[in-house]
Amino acid sequence: MAKYGFDNGADGRASWDKQAKKLLEGRTITGARYFSAKEAMDSFGWDRQCVCMSLDNGSLVMCLRDAEGNGPGALFVHNEKTDTCALPVIG
Repeated sequence: MAKYGFDNGADGRASWDKQAKKLLEGRTITGARYFSAKEAMDSFGWDRQCVCMSLDNGSLVMCLRDAEGNGPGALFVHNEKTDTCALPVIG
């Protein structure tokens, strides 16, 4: 995360849109699970766990409490045709 600035202005928005497309567009989710307590602590120093998704290119996608990665975050799944659900932070 350190290689990306956190510019939230008009130029920053376009830059973040481009980055999101580069990282996520066209990818396939190949797995979804919660981190184990050990994995969350050993990998990120977190004492709580969140959902992570594996992508077809080996990347992991997860929700963070903030842009600095100071903790895990909840994932909100919304679909107007099916159930809406929040997958909470656990632990």
